[in-house]
Amino acid sequence: MHQLTARPFLGQYLLLRPGHAKGVAIPESRLEELRKAATGGPSAPLWLADAITAAWQIPMPTGPLRDTLLVHERSTYGAPQFAAAYEYATGLGIMIQVSTNGSQLHKANMRELFARLRP
Repeated sequence: MHQLTARPFLGQYLLLRPGHAKGVAIPESRLEELRKAATGGPSAPLWLADAITAAWQIPMPTGPLRDTLLVHERSTYGAPQFAAAYEYATGLGIMIQVSTNGSQLHKANMRELFARLRP
């Protein structure tokens, strides 16, 4: 398992450590730097070690960045297509957990979706 992950999320770009609630917001340009470095490009950007130490109080992991960092692509589904993405994923047999503050549950189509395809 990768020790770090970088991904677009709701119009932002985040550097995350699986299992930890804290993350680092990064600009899109830094996400692209990480993508290039993790796919065999130049070594890790200089700012990465500082970001890791500041966020999680750990040193920069050793070894190839491609083994340490997973950079996710932008989703083709996005939030407006949640129902389609959810239905597609459950159709593939992917186990899904939905965390929500309930802000969308007043919509009949969302209640119907979860009644038909339980998380």
